[in-house]
Amino acid sequence: MRMAPPVVLSAEDREQLERLARGRKLAARVVERARIVLLAAEGKQNQEIARICRVTRRIVGVWRHRFAEKGIAGILKDAPRAGRRRSISDEVIREIVRVTMQETPVGRNTPRRRRFCDIAGHRGVSGPPQRDPEAIHLDENLSRHP
Repeated sequence: MRMAPPVVLSAEDREQLERLARGRKLAARVVERARIVLLAAEGKQNQEIARICRVTRRIVGVWRHRFAEKGIAGILKDAPRAGRRRSISDEVIREIVRVTMQETPVGRNTPRRRRFCDIAGHRGVSGPPQRDPEAIHLDENLSRHP
């Protein structure tokens, strides 16, 4: 049987992990990760920790490894996920923001979504846009109502 590498904690790290493990207003996943690291520091093996915490051995190994690499900061924040690639380029987004925030159609009040679709269509984005103008404006930290 392979043995997991030991986790050695400083007094400061142990105190902070114990505080996290007792936390009632923290995300459950952070509390669970802190418990996993504390049990690993007690010398328990991944299989035993997995049984106690009711998770898989792989999960225990992930958090033991992440703590060894990044310390407490590594268990507080999730790693970035891959996700789907954007279908609209930065250039098109900049143009959409410029037009929807600065230009007003002459003689009518065109809803922002229609203006967005017109711009996206002229820029070669086919089909319904993947993101609406409000989402783009939120990403760009712009006011909803110019």
